[in-house]
Amino acid sequence: MPAAGGTSLRTRLRAWADDLREDAWIVAFVPVALTAMLAALGRSSFAELARTFAFNATIMVLVQLLASGLFNLLLAPMLSGRSRALRWVARAGAVAVAVVVAAELSVRLYAALGWVADVAASRTQVLRIAVVVSVTLFVTAAALERIHDRRRALERREEELRREALHAQLSALQARTNPHFLFNALNTVASLIEDDPALAEQAVERLAGLFRYSLDGSRTLEVPLRDELAAVRDYVEVERLRFGERLRVEFAVDPATESLLVPPLVLQPLVENAVGHGVAASRAGATVRIVAARVDGALELRVEDDAARPAAPRTSRPGSGTALADLRERLRLAYGAAAGLEAGPGVSGGFSARLRLPVAPARAEGQA
Repeated sequence: MPAAGGTSLRTRLRAWADDLREDAWIVAFVPVALTAMLAALGRSSFAELARTFAFNATIMVLVQLLASGLFNLLLAPMLSGRSRALRWVARAGAVAVAVVVAAELSVRLYAALGWVADVAASRTQVLRIAVVVSVTLFVTAAALERIHDRRRALERREEELRREALHAQLSALQARTNPHFLFNALNTVASLIEDDPALAEQAVERLAGLFRYSLDGSRTLEVPLRDELAAVRDYVEVERLRFGERLRVEFAVDPATESLLVPPLVLQPLVENAVGHGVAASRAGATVRIVAARVDGALELRVEDDAARPAAPRTSRPGSGTALADLRERLRLAYGAAAGLEAGPGVSGGFSARLRLPVAPARAEGQA
C-alpha cells in the first residue's frame, strides 16, 4: 500500500488508485480462499457457497475502498513527514473504521435481498468475519510493502552505483582528451616563442582560456553549447597563429542552439582533427566549417574541412582515430543510443564529422 505523496487532490486520488490496484489481488483471493475452505468441508450447498462468496467479496471490496480512501484522501496528507510507525497506526485505525462500516452496509444490503433473517445476530457474525478478513488483508499488505520497500531501496542503490560508475568512466575519458589538445596547443606556443614572442604571448592568453575551460569541464558532464564554441574559438586562434592564412574557419551556428547542453570538449577534438589532419597536411591549407543546428528534434553538430587528403587513409596517421573513438565512447556512456557520431570523407571532398545529441536546454543559474 503506497503512501500518499502530496496534499493536492489529484495526488491523493492517484495514491488511492495505486493502493486499490496493488491490493486488488488480495481482495479477489480472500473470498475465493474462504469459499474454497467452506466447500472442502462439504457441509454447504452450492447456493450457500455462492452467497458466502458474494458476502465475503462485498465485505472485502468495501473494506478496501473505505480503508484506502480514508487513509489516502484524509489521513496521509496530515501525516506527511511523520514516522512510519505513526502512519501504520493511522492505517490500522482506517481499517478498523472501514471494517465496522463495511459489515453494517453488507448486513443491510443482504437483508434487503432476503439473505439475512436476523439482522442483529448476523451483524455480530459478519463483524467477526470482517475482522478476520481485514486483519489478513492488513498483515499481508504490510508484509508486501516491506518487501517492496526493500526492493525499491536496492534499485535506488543500484542506480546510484551505476551513475557513479558512469561518471567515473566519463571523467576518465574526458581527462584523457584534455591533455591531448593541451599538449598540442603548448607545442604551438613553443614553436612561436623564438620566431615571434608577441604572437607567443597572444597564444598564451588564448591558452589561459583553454586551461580554464578544461579545468571547469572536468567537474561537469554538460555545458551550454556557447561555452564549447568559445573554447573552440580560442583553440582556433591559437592554431591560426601557427598556420596563418592556411587555416580558414567558418561558423554557421543557429543562435537558438547556443543554450543547449552538450558534453564539454565535444567539438574541440573534431576541430583539432580537422586542423591536424587537414590543414597541417595540405600546403594550401583548408577551410574548417563548424555547424550547429536543430535537425529532426535533435542537436546536430558538424565539423567539415575541404583539405585534399593524401592517398593513405586518414586513420593511418599516428594517433589518429583516438579522439573519435574516445568521443564515441563518451557519447555511448552519457546518452546510449540517443546520440551518435558519424565521420568520413565529405560529399565534396575533405572530411566530415557529424554529431547528433538529444536536445537538453541549459539550466537557469542556481538550478540543481
